Amino acid sequence: EEEALQDKGPNSVLKAFYQSPGDTGAFWVSMAGYDAGYLYECSLAGSEGSEPMEHKPSKAVPLPPFAGKDCPLHSFVLSSTGRIAVCGASNGAIRIFQLSKPYSLDSLERHWTLNVHDNNFGAVTHLALSHDDQFLVSAGADGNIFVFSAHFASKEPPETLPIAVLTVSESARDIDDPSHYSIEEAKQKAEHDRKMKRAEEKKQEVRVEVTSLRKVFYQLKKRAGELPGPLQLKEDEFIMNRGLEEEMKQRTVERVELARREKQWEEEKGNVALEKLQKRFKDDVACERVIVWTFPASHSVSSFRSAKPSAKYLEMMEELQSSEQGQTPWSSVVDQQLSALHRDRHSLPGMEEGQEGGAPSPEREQGTLSKKELRRLNKEKRKKEWEELYKMKPSEKGEGTEEALSLQQAKDTIGDYKLKTASDYVVPEHQRISTRKKRKQLLLLRNEIFQSKRDYNAKLLALRDWKIELVEKITSIVEELSSIRSKLPEANLPLVPSVPQMRPEEVPYKELEYTRESLLVFKQEMESREAASKQAAAGVGEGFGGFGGFGGEESSEAKPPEEVHQEPSATSQVQVEQAAGEQEVP
Repeated sequence: EEEALQDKGPNSVLKAFYQSPGDTGAFWVSMAGYDAGYLYECSLAGSEGSEPMEHKPSKAVPLPPFAGKDCPLHSFVLSSTGRIAVCGASNGAIRIFQLSKPYSLDSLERHWTLNVHDNNFGAVTHLALSHDDQFLVSAGADGNIFVFSAHFASKEPPETLPIAVLTVSESARDIDDPSHYSIEEAKQKAEHDRKMKRAEEKKQEVRVEVTSLRKVFYQLKKRAGELPGPLQLKEDEFIMNRGLEEEMKQRTVERVELARREKQWEEEKGNVALEKLQKRFKDDVACERVIVWTFPASHSVSSFRSAKPSAKYLEMMEELQSSEQGQTPWSSVVDQQLSALHRDRHSLPGMEEGQEGGAPSPEREQGTLSKKELRRLNKEKRKKEWEELYKMKPSEKGEGTEEALSLQQAKDTIGDYKLKTASDYVVPEHQRISTRKKRKQLLLLRNEIFQSKRDYNAKLLALRDWKIELVEKITSIVEELSSIRSKLPEANLPLVPSVPQMRPEEVPYKELEYTRESLLVFKQEMESREAASKQAAAGVGEGFGGFGGFGGEESSEAKPPEEVHQEPSATSQVQVEQAAGEQEVP
């Protein structure tokens, strides 16, 4: 491969220079192509009797590569002290070498690289130093000429280079701010600002001219008013075009209407935003947090900031209440069945309501009946009792009788009362735990908590209202005392006690109340905040001046995003056009 490259012929010489002033015996050469990356020392034919010049360099000094590649050098210059060497490469870079000895190119290691011209089409064709080594001028094939402050005049070399050697350039950080200007946007912004400035200057010139014409018109009008009556001009005679006047009036009315509609839209927008905020943060709150302080202001008590029950919670409570209304509680069912069973077992036929089994009948208490008659009545009574008992006698199979039905009902409803340690123990239905029962308990517990908070907040708010009434009473009493004190002599008069004031946390609802004065104060605060933010943004936006050349001659006038010129509102346009209409009447 090396032979193939060498067979193409000799490479072109890009730069040749003497090593030191007055030295004509040796010179250095920079070549292109395969011979790039080195400086070759060559010698010329000497005086008479010297050997002829050889066709090969006597020395080759390697150059540090540019980003891993060998780039041909198109220009080379030495400082007047011989301590600094500056070369220009084909990739548009300028490299500065600090020489260990004056005019010695044996070692080119300590260097600093600056990428200035275009990397592809900006080969540094010429380099020149000023006579005092203070300035360095570079010219490139890309058509650019750059001037640098070099400061190479120091005769003694510094211990270290003023700028560190940049072997690998550090990658620039990306701008993550989406509102930050790009280079093209900054350029367009500077151009737009320049045009707006020129337009404002023209407007100002027109305003000054109109003002001067208006002064002249008023002077002429004043002079016309001093003339005799027949020579004076009427107001209507000053109007040059009736149609133009009507058109200006119509345009004024339209712009006033547009400003009114814009104001209505802004007002409606504010109302909608307020409704959304209230719906989001206020409508769901049952009670705000209120702190009530004692009069010495040493103790306080606060309310619960509770939310209103949600729609889902209310729906679940309605379902629970409707299900409870359709069912009879289990305990009441069991009590009714036990009482009915006890009443059936202990009641006998023939007994009156409320009469116990051992109580004597009214007939036995009659002492006028004879013993024979009493025995007959007792026999008939026992006969009826036996008949009733026979009727109550269960059948041999024990089916269909009232006792069997009662026993079956007791087994079905009362439950199995076995011990819990028994192997065949079955939990009764009313004691079993289910998700429905737990949900019911949670709902009832939540309802009880809400009721407790509501009752507590109601008592606290009543206490707060009572404190407000006391403060009003104290205020009226103190005013009366002040009026009485003003009528008495000043000698040995007691001081009027101070009136306690309600704190803001005790009356939070007053934060939403506003007056015209409070709105004006709020407006001033907002304007001051906007001014502070614009100043802070202006301090950040000044960094565009470092790019240089953006926006032409007046690129330094680019403003930050907050200072972008805005078109005047409809109201200001109406006022300006009204003034312009009055000025155009003459």
